[in-house]
Amino acid sequence: MPVLLRVDCDNGYVPLGSWPIRKLKLALNYLNENYYAPHLPGFLEHFYALISRLEEAGVTASIFFKYITLPPRKYAEWLVSRGFELGLHLLSAGDYEGFIREKRLVERRVGRILGFTKHGDGRVKLSRRHYWRYEPEKYVRWGIRSGLKYFSGNVHAVITEVEVMKGFLYFPSVFCVEPWRRKASVREAAERANSGFVVVALVHPRNWVLTPQTRSELEELLTLVGEVITFREFISKFNL
Repeated sequence: MPVLLRVDCDNGYVPLGSWPIRKLKLALNYLNENYYAPHLPGFLEHFYALISRLEEAGVTASIFFKYITLPPRKYAEWLVSRGFELGLHLLSAGDYEGFIREKRLVERRVGRILGFTKHGDGRVKLSRRHYWRYEPEKYVRWGIRSGLKYFSGNVHAVITEVEVMKGFLYFPSVFCVEPWRRKASVREAAERANSGFVVVALVHPRNWVLTPQTRSELEELLTLVGEVITFREFISKFNL
């Protein structure tokens, strides 16, 4: 079974460059997460770097944006033209109306989406805008009601079940590429995928840029697995 590669674009800015520039980017990211920040040079540079590497490797992914980390429309169109899938990384919504607002904000920029993910695993409030609770049953109901096709959850595990209900797919579990966020090895995840199990591999552009461990783990995963696909490609196998 191919690995489904999931990219959650959490941050607008990351601390790259000289010390003064790093401080500025940290401040801009704080403002973007909690209030408002202009999109100055450096916005999403970590994300663009990851996409460049995936392009070099001939790999596509499903990319999920918060409404505050959206790329320019032309870049979003380019991503789609290259085979990437774009979706919503849910941030602030605590009710269905809030969910629809975030969905519409993302779709205005990237076009129609098929699925979404959730920011955080329910343990801590990460920013002023963040709805910290993690309520997957509610997200599945919202997805079905809104006409979307899937939700990818945040339970940490190497393999995931695929629950199908009312034309909607729920992937409860995720394997984090970042090594400090899991116990199993990349090799184990690759072996499970190559043996026919469903593995959703999650990487965050911020961690990929800032930590050599994350970069090396992703490279190992891409080397070991037989195929990497998007959620869109996976769900096309179902008659939904």
